[in-house]
Amino acid sequence: WQVVCGIANLVQNKGALGVSLEIMNRRLVFITAHLAAHQEKLLDRNADYHRIVKETNVVLGGSEKESLVKKGGAHHPQVAGPQALTTEAEYVFFGGDLNYRLALNR
Repeated sequence: WQVVCGIANLVQNKGALGVSLEIMNRRLVFITAHLAAHQEKLLDRNADYHRIVKETNVVLGGSEKESLVKKGGAHHPQVAGPQALTTEAEYVFFGGDLNYRLALNR
């Protein structure tokens, strides 16, 4: 499955791809993501992450529990997040180009 998180959630320059496997009666989920870039886009990165987790939960057979609110130009889930995803799989691996940065002097 894929989750598009680019410009207006239509342009596929950001987002995630995921795959779910069942091995020895254990569900494993692998997600690779490319989140919003640049230091000032922290809220957008967090919104991308929550959207990916929410949509992945729905794909895996969970329920869509989060409601979205408009805040600061981006949509942000109000509740839960990864807890719902981890009830659908025993192991979740989430990685990729997450674009989080530290604001430190060089």
